[in-house]
Amino acid sequence: MILINIIIIVVATIVGALISQLVFKRLNFVDIKKTKAKAEKLLENSKQEAETIQNEALIYTENIKQNTEDMLKQMKTLIHTIEQNVKFKEEIFEKKEMKNTNLRGIILDLQEAINKSEERLVKLEGMIKDKLAIRCGQTIESLKDSLIRQYSADLSEEKIEHIKKKLEYASENAEKIAKNMLRSSIQRYTDTSSVEKKEAKIIVHRDEIKAIIVGRNAENILLFEKLLDVDVVFNDEPKTIVVSTFDLLRKNVARVAMEKLVKMRHIGEKEIKTAIAEAKKIIEQDLVEVGKKAVKKMGFKRKFDPDLIKIIGRLKYRTSYGQNILLHSFEVASMAELLAGELGLDQEKTKIAAFFHDIGKAIDQHIEGSHDVLTREIMTKFGFPEDEIHAAWTHHEAETPQTAEARIVMAADAISAGRPGARQESLQRYIERLRALEEIATSHEGVNKTYAISAGRELRVLVNPDDVSDGQMDEMAGDIAKEIENKLSYPGKIKINIIRRTKAVDFAK
Repeated sequence: MILINIIIIVVATIVGALISQLVFKRLNFVDIKKTKAKAEKLLENSKQEAETIQNEALIYTENIKQNTEDMLKQMKTLIHTIEQNVKFKEEIFEKKEMKNTNLRGIILDLQEAINKSEERLVKLEGMIKDKLAIRCGQTIESLKDSLIRQYSADLSEEKIEHIKKKLEYASENAEKIAKNMLRSSIQRYTDTSSVEKKEAKIIVHRDEIKAIIVGRNAENILLFEKLLDVDVVFNDEPKTIVVSTFDLLRKNVARVAMEKLVKMRHIGEKEIKTAIAEAKKIIEQDLVEVGKKAVKKMGFKRKFDPDLIKIIGRLKYRTSYGQNILLHSFEVASMAELLAGELGLDQEKTKIAAFFHDIGKAIDQHIEGSHDVLTREIMTKFGFPEDEIHAAWTHHEAETPQTAEARIVMAADAISAGRPGARQESLQRYIERLRALEEIATSHEGVNKTYAISAGRELRVLVNPDDVSDGQMDEMAGDIAKEIENKLSYPGKIKINIIRRTKAVDFAK
């Protein structure tokens, strides 16, 4: 039984293997057939695509060939047209050249005819002159001399008459023309105000710092004021220290030194002297920087000596009646340049003379002499031309101005100094000046009353008509003006008006 089972199993296994073999072969046969069919289909498609591409390439090639042939035809046509144009222009050029040649010949013939005519004209003129001389009984030279004398006399009279008319016109219109020039120049000038304050304010974070700066028994602040010759005020405004002096250089040294002291916790004599020494060094360096910036601002074409640059920087720390001299110099130079342009003068020379007209004020507090004379010495030392020196230092008529540039500097200086708000003075000095003006006028014989008006720029003098005649009024005005010039110092000009009034009264009965 077991054997039979084994035999059945073996036979079943063999039969299964044979069936599996047959099935596997059948499946493989099916796959190969399908693959072959697909390959044949792909090959057919590739052939069709190749034919399509080939046909398109042939068409494209044919199109390119056709386009190329068309372009060649167009190019040949264009070249032929250009050749025809060139040939046509050459023919025209040849015709013009022939025409020009003919014209040159005609011109030469005409020139020769003109020359011959001129020769005949000269001969005719000579013959006419000879015949006229024979009839007049004089030689040609004597006739020339008489004609020259006659025309010279006529021209001289006409010239004198012309000059008279010009002078009359100038005298009638000079003031109007000058005012128009000044108005035009002033309107074109714009810059910051030149008024300088005499005070400097230093802000402190706490009012307790003021006590440290003052020191015990005010010894610190007294030393500070003594070393710099300034006034220091603590209690006018909270958290503010005010340094006051009319010397701007000392004021700025004091300001810088005080700004250093307010940052210190301990202040004594050593710290105060150190702060002042450092402040002086800072201001000394600032002089050079200020001078360089001033020269750059004015746009001078000339190079200046470094020592002169430093002197220019000192003008920043100098005032006259509260007017900062450096800013005043900017104003005068700019105004003078504009006026020189209006009159057609050398603007660069005029501007330089105007800018340096007050350079003497940079050192007049340390060297004896008036600022205009010092201006002349400084400019001479640094090699300025003589005409610029003359125009600069004569602005106060220490010497009579000889050039138009000098007159312009005078005018520009007067405009800058005399405009409203340009200069300031203390109330006490202002009152003293007004009183002195009235006293000078009152001291003259025949004066009844005097009034200083227009902030001291005009003095009205009422005289007794019995003591002063109309003919004496001009002389009295001149005497008062000279006395004011000799005795007083004042900004701008002062107008003196002499007024004489008479009144006759009678009654009809």
